[in-house]
Amino acid sequence: MSKAVPIAITRGENRGREVTYHNVVRTLLKVGDWTGAAGSWSVPLENIARDGIDAAAVYVQDGSRDRPGPMLGAAFTSLH
Repeated sequence: MSKAVPIAITRGENRGREVTYHNVVRTLLKVGDWTGAAGSWSVPLENIARDGIDAAAVYVQDGSRDRPGPMLGAAFTSLH
């Protein structure tokens, strides 16, 4: 996740302006399936850290990739 990404607008009514998008998701990575029991998952920092990535978010969601259900929980942390 990138905390702030400035984008130059080149077309349309906002042409010539710069817009900054916040908390931009750069990739999704499935780390496991939760059964409802206590558990933990780890992702090595080198798997997610790269230029422009300065934060990570985790969410737990019911359902499947094809039929997503309600969001059950989420957390956010800075990588720096």
